[in-house]
Amino acid sequence: MRINLYYDENDKDVLRGLDFFDRRRHVVRAMVPPGYEAYFQEQARYISAHTSTAIEGNPLGHETAMLILAEGVDVYSPAAVEKVNLDQAYQFIALLASDKSTKVDEGIIRTMNSIALKGLPDQQARNRGKYRIAQNLIVDSAVMMHGYASLMREFNNTITEKGVQKAITIWKLKVERLSSQVQYTFDQWRGDLFAKRNPLWQRVGVVKPGRDGKRLTVLNTGAVRSECGRVLKQLLAVDRGQKDLRFLAPH
Repeated sequence: MRINLYYDENDKDVLRGLDFFDRRRHVVRAMVPPGYEAYFQEQARYISAHTSTAIEGNPLGHETAMLILAEGVDVYSPAAVEKVNLDQAYQFIALLASDKSTKVDEGIIRTMNSIALKGLPDQQARNRGKYRIAQNLIVDSAVMMHGYASLMREFNNTITEKGVQKAITIWKLKVERLSSQVQYTFDQWRGDLFAKRNPLWQRVGVVKPGRDGKRLTVLNTGAVRSECGRVLKQLLAVDRGQKDLRFLAPH
């Protein structure tokens, strides 16, 4: 799949990240014995499908998940269906990636969403592949994904130190604190951490008022992405009872 990357070629954070992944790719390929690449790719896909759903609250353990993904055992419960769906979405992505002429468009994104949610019992699954009709009040995903990328690096470090199961347990509790159900405060404001109108995002330079002085504009620079990562990591490092976000703003 050919993806055209548009980025600031003078952004040192972006260049550092691209160089990191390029070097990692060569190292990993050099360590895989000839003929085993497909096996390790499959195992990595299973582990990713398991950990990605586990960190979002899926209760199935590692051994059970591997039996479901590798052998198709007992794929009846919503928890099992969720893991299989994500694995199938990964396979769909790999199929697209094998065709260099493929272009990522709206149809592909909606298909991926439909695969990931099929057969699940909640309202979200019933609306799979459809757009949500609502005002966008959440901080731009391109910016916040950089913050989450910082957390994923921490998650991988925890796996190395504690093992997969303990890492999932630790990070499941951490990520729960970023849920929209958790209400944070900043002076007189109260609401979802990632709401655009959370004063914290203006204080740290992620959001600024638009030209009309009413709509909020989300910035997307290397400095902003780094600041997002700092905010999330610092928030998760303090006591769970800390709901006042003012300590995260520069003085």
